[in-house]
Amino acid sequence: MCLNVPFKVISVSNKKIVVAGFGKKREAVGSLKKIKKGDYVLLQNNFVVAKIAKKEAEEIINLINSK
Repeated sequence: MCLNVPFKVISVSNKKIVVAGFGKKREAVGSLKKIKKGDYVLLQNNFVVAKIAKKEAEEIINLINSK
């Protein structure tokens, strides 16, 4: 079972997306959704699988950090 956690998009250029979350930065490739800086996304194998609302992302992050 995989757990996807939200990452904040910090830059987008062509098909390369740089995200940050939980003290780490990573590169993601491609997306079927239109992604822009400041969006929150879920990754699977460094591929954007979903774009989620900021409120939802913050709730998930708070739940993870409260453990």
